[in-house]
Amino acid sequence: MSVCLFALSYEIRKGSSHHRVHRIFERELGDNMLKSCVLLWRLYLLYEIHVTHDMSAARRIYFHAIHSCPW
Repeated sequence: MSVCLFALSYEIRKGSSHHRVHRIFERELGDNMLKSCVLLWRLYLLYEIHVTHDMSAARRIYFHAIHSCPW
């Protein structure tokens, strides 16, 4: 988890393309151990809302998070 957060932090600060950051989020959330990590889903949502300003993507991610973390 800490490696994932470090990679995300580095890519966002570096100003990498949104596709690269999305790929990191999707790869980590595809892992069975991390797909129920609420912190990672929240970070993904905040990234979509505040950095990319893509509310439709944020809505899609929100419903995917609810499906992955029903509790």
